[in-house]
Amino acid sequence: MIKSKHRLTSLILVVLLAISAFCACGFSVIAASTDENSVSAGGTLVYLKNSKNWNPVYIHYWGGSNETKWPGVLMNLVEGTTDVYYYEVPAGETGIVFNGGGNGDLQTGDLSVAEGSGKIYDPSTNKWSDYTEPVIPTDTTPTSQPDTTQPTTSPVIGDNVVYCQNDAGWSSVYCYMWNSSNDDNHSWPGVLMEDLGEGIWYYDIPKNYANIIFNSGSDANKTVDMTYPGTGHIYNNKTGKWDTFDTNPIIITDFTTDLASPQYKGMNITITSSAKSTAGEVSYKYTVTNTTTSQTIVLSNFSSANTVVWTPNVVGEYVITVDVTDTAGNQNQRTMNYSIADDSTLVNPLIKVVTPYDNSQVQINTQVTVNVNAGGGNTGTKLLFYKYIVTDPDGVTNTPYYSLSKSYQFTPTKLGEYKVQIYVQGSDNQTVSKTYTYTSVSKVVSNSMNSNQQGSLGDVNLDGEVNIKDTTEIQLYLAHYRTFTDEQMVFADYDCDGEINIKDATRVQFALANLV
Repeated sequence: MIKSKHRLTSLILVVLLAISAFCACGFSVIAASTDENSVSAGGTLVYLKNSKNWNPVYIHYWGGSNETKWPGVLMNLVEGTTDVYYYEVPAGETGIVFNGGGNGDLQTGDLSVAEGSGKIYDPSTNKWSDYTEPVIPTDTTPTSQPDTTQPTTSPVIGDNVVYCQNDAGWSSVYCYMWNSSNDDNHSWPGVLMEDLGEGIWYYDIPKNYANIIFNSGSDANKTVDMTYPGTGHIYNNKTGKWDTFDTNPIIITDFTTDLASPQYKGMNITITSSAKSTAGEVSYKYTVTNTTTSQTIVLSNFSSANTVVWTPNVVGEYVITVDVTDTAGNQNQRTMNYSIADDSTLVNPLIKVVTPYDNSQVQINTQVTVNVNAGGGNTGTKLLFYKYIVTDPDGVTNTPYYSLSKSYQFTPTKLGEYKVQIYVQGSDNQTVSKTYTYTSVSKVVSNSMNSNQQGSLGDVNLDGEVNIKDTTEIQLYLAHYRTFTDEQMVFADYDCDGEINIKDATRVQFALANLV
């Protein structure tokens, strides 16, 4: 469709309509009638023979006050047929384009409403022809195509189904699949997927295809060429990741680690998952299993905390498992494989753990000791050298130098943010660095797990202790199951960054594990 031609085409069509009306001596294109096969007075009935197997079939019209946005509106299947569609174009519209939701071979050229009155158009021959005795249902709702504005709540799903999580917010999601240039599921952009609701679209695949592309109906929004992973998989068009689609009443929507496998022993690996249930609150349990020894370690038992920190001390292959359950007794499970290597053979240096942790509070005029657990450096003398650059709130830095010291002391003398850049260098000058931020405050509220002082940082439920119940409260708040008082808001912001998020629950867990 060449939209720049619409105004000129519309003008010509208006003239044609005037001539046609004059020649017909006032006879309307479609007369008013109460017969069930007729349409309302003033509209123009047009037909399309879907010889190119478009799915779905749209009509775009313009020239009057009811012009549609591309690709238009869905046409209706003529009852008793499989490839004939009709639509009553509103009075005043002069031009139309039939299309399959895309450009190129998925659309006709600009056509005249007047020329097509009561006729059928075949896009394979690009010709109008007479169409007699159409059977028009009184219900003009499309009967054979998905309603793209309403989710399908009870789809008929077959043995080979692929899903797309439309987090990118496309107006429609198409699926194009192929084995070769002569063996595809449909001409580009493919088949319009069914909308399940909650941003999930699905396509019941009629045969096996090796390759797949998701798109919005045009080249403007499309994925790269991908290998089809098989039935039951879901692709997120925002993150670009495949996952397993789950129809369990309790669904695990996310299962990740902050550090990608492989990692090294002694590293702190944060494991996070998210689940939603149709029948109550969700609890999480995390375990890791060494596949060589079959030893399973419980990292955290069932609780509402969906994040846990794993510090592996044994080299090997592991399976990380999250089990979830809800208050109705529904259960689900996800696993991932994870490799832990020995950094003693690693040439490049590696920063494993630094305490205090990033975003911790430190007290003004009180000495702070930064401890570094590093590894690697297996070359030359096999020594590791450390350098610390401390920048105060005014941008003033110390004079740094390398030493063998794994710790560094500084005393904050100003309120505000201190940045500590940590450099670890091997004997071959290979260097790694990380920056940690600490906030200097007049008084650090006690984070002691044995504190009986009500109102300590992290004591979200105000029971006088900081424990797993407080992480639960934060999780419930984030899930909108809890509201906090102003006092609770202050105590829940454990890392003091001005907002309450999953990091705060994680910091409390660190404290419970004596890692801070």
